[in-house]
Amino acid sequence: MLDLALKTWDNIISTGGEFKDKGFTFTTDINLINKDTNSLKQITNYLDEMYKMREEEKAQFPQNGPALDSLLQVPRVDTVK
Repeated sequence: MLDLALKTWDNIISTGGEFKDKGFTFTTDINLINKDTNSLKQITNYLDEMYKMREEEKAQFPQNGPALDSLLQVPRVDTVK
C-alpha cells in the first residue's frame, strides 16, 4: 500500500486559515506524480487498488477484518444536547 501511495501522490499543500462567516476558509492543492493522466482517473485507480489490497488482506487475515474496518468508519455523533 505504501509503494502504491508513493507512486501516486506528489504533495498536498493547504494554505489559508482565515476565519470568515463563522468558519475557516482555506485552499488545498493536491499534486499527483503522473502529470500525463487525468487526475480523477488516477485517484479512481488508486482507490480501486487500495480496495483490492484491503480485500486480499481481509481474506488472508480474517481475524483482523472487523477491528480495522471499525477504525475506518466515521464515528457517530451525539446530536442530543
